[in-house]
Amino acid sequence: MGVLPIYGLVLLGDLQATQQGGFQFPQLQDTAINMLILVLGFGGLLLALLYFVCGERLADLQPKSGTVLADVGSGLLLALTLIGTQVLFNIVLATSLETSIPDANLTIAYELADDPLLLAFWLGPLVWLQAGFFEEFTRVFMLSRLWQVWPGRGERWGVLLGSALLFGMGHAYQGALGIAGTALIGFILGWHYLVYKRLLPLIIGHALYDTVVLLTMVAAVHYGAL
Repeated sequence: MGVLPIYGLVLLGDLQATQQGGFQFPQLQDTAINMLILVLGFGGLLLALLYFVCGERLADLQPKSGTVLADVGSGLLLALTLIGTQVLFNIVLATSLETSIPDANLTIAYELADDPLLLAFWLGPLVWLQAGFFEEFTRVFMLSRLWQVWPGRGERWGVLLGSALLFGMGHAYQGALGIAGTALIGFILGWHYLVYKRLLPLIIGHALYDTVVLLTMVAAVHYGAL
């Protein structure tokens, strides 16, 4: 009820982009509307299901004790892990800088480099609210529900792999390389939650990772490296 409509609409959007011949960069207003729909609409749906159907609170998604300071430190380490993993992934599977970056990401980098207002929006609410909070809340909501249904060790790893694949497919507009790289990122984030059972480090780690990736691509465009 909570997760399938989200990924269904994302996959439908990717399919439409493929049929149209590639990724079309949205206008700032459209981007803001889409973000609000995801964060407020579907995020509100997940919260309602969590509170009124599952009988839990957001705090229940962090069953292991911890502090904000520890979560921030864990999030920083997680972001570094994601960055390092993605660098190694590109070195192993890509032969050049151009082929290691999906065409859709190149389009985003060029558009952001030409529009400081759009760049500020992406680095602010889009990265921290949509990519950071909403995507990780969705991931943790899905994993925690399914792990209650399938609590065995092998079953938990199966759910983790399935969620990572679904996360990768949600970025199909980035091409095969983008799907594989994003699935790997999703697996690491899901593994972190499986081990540490804390939501906040995932939000921080994901948002910082996206911020570094975006700024790196924009800087590469600005200095003529792309």
